[in-house]
Amino acid sequence: MRHDDAYHWPPELLERMIETVPRLIRSKEGVITFLRGAGVSEQLLAPHQALLASEPAKVNKFKIVRSVLGHLNEQGDAALGVRRALLKRVAEFENFSFCWPEDQLKAEGLVLQP
Repeated sequence: MRHDDAYHWPPELLERMIETVPRLIRSKEGVITFLRGAGVSEQLLAPHQALLASEPAKVNKFKIVRSVLGHLNEQGDAALGVRRALLKRVAEFENFSFCWPEDQLKAEGLVLQP
């Protein structure tokens, strides 16, 4: 194992984040804003923003998050701060009333489950 491998999210954490983040935020634009707020680079967000601007029906919140988090996970130490900021934002999420009604309980469970 390389030194920077220790900082990559294990598969179960990556999947949990992919299931959680899109449920916390109602809109596709909001997901991009949430990711940007944690420090995700414009370079990683640009393809998703472009597709959202040109063909919004083809954009899926879960696919955005899977793509961005997958890239962050592959970056090793270079993205450690962003990965930690994302975890912190999810762990500190408290107001689930902003989630879609059908996602509120699932989102709360994903955030609060140890």
